[in-house]
Amino acid sequence: MRISHPLTFTVLFVILSNPAFAQQGLSGDIKPNPALAGIEELSVVIMSADSEPNADGLKRANIKTEVISRLYDAGFKIGRSSADASELNIKLTVFKIESIEQCVVLVRTSLVRSVTLVNGDERLSVTADVWKIDSGIRIMEAGKIVDEIPAIVREQIKTFIAACTPTVSVEKKPDVNQSRQQLRKTTAEKDTKPAKQQAVEAAFVASKNSQVFHKASCPSAKRISPNNLVSYATRDEAIAAGKKPCERCNP
Repeated sequence: MRISHPLTFTVLFVILSNPAFAQQGLSGDIKPNPALAGIEELSVVIMSADSEPNADGLKRANIKTEVISRLYDAGFKIGRSSADASELNIKLTVFKIESIEQCVVLVRTSLVRSVTLVNGDERLSVTADVWKIDSGIRIMEAGKIVDEIPAIVREQIKTFIAACTPTVSVEKKPDVNQSRQQLRKTTAEKDTKPAKQQAVEAAFVASKNSQVFHKASCPSAKRISPNNLVSYATRDEAIAAGKKPCERCNP
């Protein structure tokens, strides 16, 4: 969307000069949010206020692909939009000011999910935003939005993942590199030890379907399905297996 009228630019300048409008949505101390508990499957939607979504040079399809990859590495299942599914909406608003080759940018990420309202014996299910974060209104050079907007989206997705409450516990699996004798011993111990104790013994874990490995205590690790879980005794062992460190727990 392009802006050329001087009055419109004046209004935007006043808005951007007001700290109440220019606040940043990210926080350095992120705690699990109860509203995000129990989420295992997500759909991802990139929204745009522009009539021509790619006219500004942003590759929205590439942004969506990267978001899905990061969520997948964090242990989420990615599905299609439906009435019952939780939906992660990423809205990219870009206003171009032609006269000065600048853009007014706002990036907002929100989670939409079904919420049940209870009033006595009556129950009503509605769809609502239960969590959101935005970048605040920013002005940046038109030529830089191709790099800076995806960077903002990455930070917001990182914040979302950190705010999610873990719902899936980690179960230890035998190391594929163990000798047969040690493998039998581990399997026998697995049948007698509680699952919680087994989880503590795994120093590093990963999903068979992901290139990222985590500390066993990482919330992202706790979302990995037991059927896909692979454990490693050391960090070097995980790297030798072709895995890369998780950006969240930094193993």
